[in-house]
Amino acid sequence: MIDPQEIAFRRLFSAACEKCFGYALTSALSETDARALSILLAEDPTFSNRVLRLSFSYNDFFGGYSKEPEIIIQGLSSVASSQFSKPEEFAHIPILTLDNGTDSLVWNNLRNAALKIEKKGQSFRFLFSTGAAEVFAFKEAVHGEFEFQPTYVGLFAMQGRASETHIAPIFVDLFTVTGMTCDE
Repeated sequence: MIDPQEIAFRRLFSAACEKCFGYALTSALSETDARALSILLAEDPTFSNRVLRLSFSYNDFFGGYSKEPEIIIQGLSSVASSQFSKPEEFAHIPILTLDNGTDSLVWNNLRNAALKIEKKGQSFRFLFSTGAAEVFAFKEAVHGEFEFQPTYVGLFAMQGRASETHIAPIFVDLFTVTGMTCDE
């Protein structure tokens, strides 16, 4: 479960944003950072009820199979679940693989990592961007319909299964909220 004390969050700023909005998060990720960086949308500030989460995640667990670690875009939802139930993964998209000799290239491509969630009515778009420069465009990872009216947004980083000796803060370069028209 997510500890609300580890999340920087705020209430959505207007009633208009409950129907249509966009959130973007930009950060430089490195191999010493936390194992996941996320944008969370929630119905309450405890994040124990219905939640949507979009994350950059480090994945090195493959159920006992041998495979190189990867950076994934992960989407999790608990909007169809009851309180405190297990979330459902609606996106698990490998975007970079940490092969021998490519680690520096991977981390260079995460120097300007960005996540974005757009909401129009019940339609959500989940986007990401990576690259060595800030000019890379967003790419849609997944989209879907969720019967969900978030009233809080949060930024969240977690360490995952990494050793405690590798704890390092995540520095967020930019977090923006954009009002959008609900017109199609």
